[in-house]
Amino acid sequence: MTLGQQLDEYRRAKGLSVQAMADAAQISRATYNRFVNDQSSLSFASLLALLNLLGLELAEVMPVLRADYCDLDAAWEKVQTALLAHDHVAAQQLAQELRAAAVQTHNRGYTELTSLVAIFDALANAEHWRAEHSALGLFHRLTRSRAWLDLDIGIFTMIAPLLPLDALASACWRFVGRLPVESTYRATRLARIGQRYLEVALTSHDAEAVYLAAAWLEGQPLLANRLDDRPLVHFAHLVAAVVCHGHDPKIYTQFRQHYQALAGDTHQLAAFDKLWALATGAAFRQPEQWPTPAWPQPFEPTADLGALFDAARTARLLTVEELCNQVGLSRSTWSRMRREVATTKLDVVCAVMSTLRLNFTDIQHLWTGGHSQVGQWFLALQELAAAGDDVQAQVAAFTDRLAAVPEPAPRQPILLLQDSAQLIAGECQTDSAQINAAVQSLWHHLNEEGDWIQFDYQVMIPLIEYLDYPKVRIVMSRYLRGNVDLSHRLPPETTDLLGVELLLGAVRSQVPANVDDALKVLRGLRQQRHGLNFVIGECFSRLIQALQRDDVAAARRDYHQTRAAVTYFAPGQQGADLIAMLDWLWDYLQ
Repeated sequence: MTLGQQLDEYRRAKGLSVQAMADAAQISRATYNRFVNDQSSLSFASLLALLNLLGLELAEVMPVLRADYCDLDAAWEKVQTALLAHDHVAAQQLAQELRAAAVQTHNRGYTELTSLVAIFDALANAEHWRAEHSALGLFHRLTRSRAWLDLDIGIFTMIAPLLPLDALASACWRFVGRLPVESTYRATRLARIGQRYLEVALTSHDAEAVYLAAAWLEGQPLLANRLDDRPLVHFAHLVAAVVCHGHDPKIYTQFRQHYQALAGDTHQLAAFDKLWALATGAAFRQPEQWPTPAWPQPFEPTADLGALFDAARTARLLTVEELCNQVGLSRSTWSRMRREVATTKLDVVCAVMSTLRLNFTDIQHLWTGGHSQVGQWFLALQELAAAGDDVQAQVAAFTDRLAAVPEPAPRQPILLLQDSAQLIAGECQTDSAQINAAVQSLWHHLNEEGDWIQFDYQVMIPLIEYLDYPKVRIVMSRYLRGNVDLSHRLPPETTDLLGVELLLGAVRSQVPANVDDALKVLRGLRQQRHGLNFVIGECFSRLIQALQRDDVAAARRDYHQTRAAVTYFAPGQQGADLIAMLDWLWDYLQ
């Protein structure tokens, strides 16, 4: 399915006319139809206008956008899929395609991906020396850029287990640096890099290396703000305390008990045990003076796409002439595009992105930072909850502002936002009649939709606690049978919350069959998710099952252990919210 076909499917599902789509994109009906039939391309501005009208996030069309327009980005996705699945036949076929693309386009990105496939081929053939030698060569080629973008960080993550300490330290402190909290898609990569960096630093028996590795992990706001990754950051802090500052190694005992109670992830716990044995099993060389870590100047995520392209060109050490020659642009076209990139056709924009080795992940912040009209309204909606006594007036002003949006307007998202605002007002005023009316209207408007999109699940979060179990089960069923890529686009916490709310709804229904059904769904989700947020649902399951067996002592012990572990790993508001849910369930069950 092409991008045009996918957007047209969304149009039909939302009951919009072709003329409404053409008006939003500021193109003729004929141009829109040619786009749908894959006979012409739109400008970047027109694409953003259509996404706004449909209430879609850029991430929701990213797979087809990548496949249609960005060959390098699509190749990178295929390489990751093949290598992570250990599909060496597919990897070898990809290698041939990548070599041909490198010759045809002179794009270094294809050469780097070819090298990555060769490294994994060497590992598959147990040629570890060749793999390590090739990984170091690829790393040095990556460092020729002045700054790293998503593709560079992704490749580095995959070769990090083969790199020596000096390469890991150089990459982390010179190129990766601190990634912002908004870059949640990179959290798994950061955790893998950081754990490998810490392990290699420990094997060096150099306290200064351990100090820097721990400082790098502790300095990542993205990891510190995610409950899934906070144990790794906390563990790094304990390692530094023992290795660098001589603390008692027994401090690990409490960490281990809490992690085991909360996560139950025996694989990760074994990894922590292995690292702790390294930290306490030998003496470490101590420096005369501890270094002051210096974070690199980050690659600024500018809000202007043309400026981002120019910054990426500079980072890739390309002159304007070299870039134009590779893309097939004239200098005047580049200059015009640099000033007015939004009016440039998608195929040209994506050709520049491929040459600069940019992917859509690198420009995601442009969408969330202001191009998404519905996203900006949703942020304004969230601010209403803090309005206090003035909430009714602010809700009225918010709904009036939405009602005044000129055509063509995203009517379905507007209706959902207006209903959500009324729900917030009812909650702030503890007005049960207003809450009930808002819940019924919101549920009605959601069910007028075809397939739910990411925005629908966002507005679902505050609604779901008011739904009875059959409706919550409908939400979960639609989520599980929806778009295959949905779980990758939604934050993992959304999956966790849906699972927990499903179980809470089953408990509130006081129907044993509903509880059994919810537990079955949770077991299925557990196979897909291993984050700490989801283990709250696991704890709920254990409490219910223990009480069903009349084993009150086991349930009480599990409740107190989980509560203590959440407090240990999440002392802030996130932990307080999870504890409140846990306390509610415990009181209710008793």
